[in-house]
Amino acid sequence: MNAGSTGCLRQRLVTSSPSSSTVPRIGAIAKRQFGGNRLLHKRVHSHGARPAKQRCSRVVVSVTKDLSLPVILDRDFDKEGSRVYKRTVFNFGNWAAHRSTKRYGRHIYTIIGSRIVRGLLQPLLVVTGIAAAVATWETLREMGYLPANAPGLSIETNAPFSLTSFALSLLLVFRTNTSYSRWAEARSIWGGVTNRSRDILRQALTFVLEDQPGLVDMFTRWSMTYSKVLMCHLREDGDVEKELKGILPPEELSQLLATQHRPNFVLGMLSEMVASSCISSPERFRMDQNITFFEDCRLSWQV
Repeated sequence: MNAGSTGCLRQRLVTSSPSSSTVPRIGAIAKRQFGGNRLLHKRVHSHGARPAKQRCSRVVVSVTKDLSLPVILDRDFDKEGSRVYKRTVFNFGNWAAHRSTKRYGRHIYTIIGSRIVRGLLQPLLVVTGIAAAVATWETLREMGYLPANAPGLSIETNAPFSLTSFALSLLLVFRTNTSYSRWAEARSIWGGVTNRSRDILRQALTFVLEDQPGLVDMFTRWSMTYSKVLMCHLREDGDVEKELKGILPPEELSQLLATQHRPNFVLGMLSEMVASSCISSPERFRMDQNITFFEDCRLSWQV
């Protein structure tokens, strides 16, 4: 590496070995961007320890400094556990099976194990129980098994159903369209994260000088890291350490796990690498646009 390149790097990068101490000083970067050693060495989300009672129906959620009381949330473990299966993306074979006329028999055979049926089972049982109780009461009253002054539970007019059915149908359609729109938007944003990750790596391979191989290796590692860190950040049960095993060296992984907001830390690392390179201003601006897109995607999910 010549003297000019060394000056351009501003003592931030040494390119002899990507997995040793010859990487950007991650600790210094984290101190500068995230407030010092206190955040570096404080594990906010521990991936090794798990609660002893996983099947508890009530979960205490930790709160921020602004709240004085814990938030108590009821949780349906059957619904929450099945959410992982809703992330399946159809390929050509899946669509062919979905269009097949044999799907009706398959749906009838698997209706008992359907997640929708299991999710609606409790409210349906409650409504069915109330309807059965009302029908039994009216039958006994009409047959004379109840006192003559027993009150009737039947409704003489169908007006309430006629007035509310139209509004209910519009509500169902609105909720269905809103749910699909949210899913489609999230799918589009995540596709943008994938494309921008490939784009920033392509730019690094093209624009970074050949005498900076360590910097190219770091761009490769950390561009892959962002999508996995963001995925784990959005999921409650995401295991960053497991996902990044074999991608980041141990010292970089330990620094990442010690930060409070891991997606922000990865974005800071990518920005630091762009600033540490000898890339010209126009190309650096394009790479910074991709990093800004990563930040905008994270803010779209408000996390």
